[in-house]
Amino acid sequence: MSPIKILSQKPILNADLFSVVETKLDINGTLHTHRNIYRPPIASVFPLTDKNELYLIKQFRYLHDETFLEEVAGHVEKGESPLLAAKRELAEETGMVAKKWTQFGFFSGNSSVIKSEIHIFLARDLTFGVSSPEEDEEITLVKMPLSEAVKHVTTGSIKNSIASLGILLLSTLEREGKL
Repeated sequence: MSPIKILSQKPILNADLFSVVETKLDINGTLHTHRNIYRPPIASVFPLTDKNELYLIKQFRYLHDETFLEEVAGHVEKGESPLLAAKRELAEETGMVAKKWTQFGFFSGNSSVIKSEIHIFLARDLTFGVSSPEEDEEITLVKMPLSEAVKHVTTGSIKNSIASLGILLLSTLEREGKL
């Protein structure tokens, strides 16, 4: 039996991309109040060529006041599967369509304050069309060998945690001959 008992939960903020819930807990007889963030699931996409060249995107992130090199990603909409969201995001942000899809990761975004699911997909056998990013997105497509992407992670020039995790997982799969 868990030493933590949830006494009550109430939403204190609902926004488009997250909600905040206040939870009253009894932890071993002591009252605690936590405020947690709940995000919709996220689909992250790593398009890879037959030569193991990876497509990433560059975009300015005002919250950090800098341009990030990261994976294609977006929220899974209500009633949408993570795979359909991944396909939609890839087409919207890059104009690409992939014939082969593999989910190679499923992770929790944060285990103590923020609750989110992150579905990570490999997209292969790519064809190119016209992108249609959202009006507040200015995206530049960047292609590089997977080995170069790994160097960006290890030198800290890729700061996005999911991009870093996906790239390192792909590199491991490549080394093991599983790509």
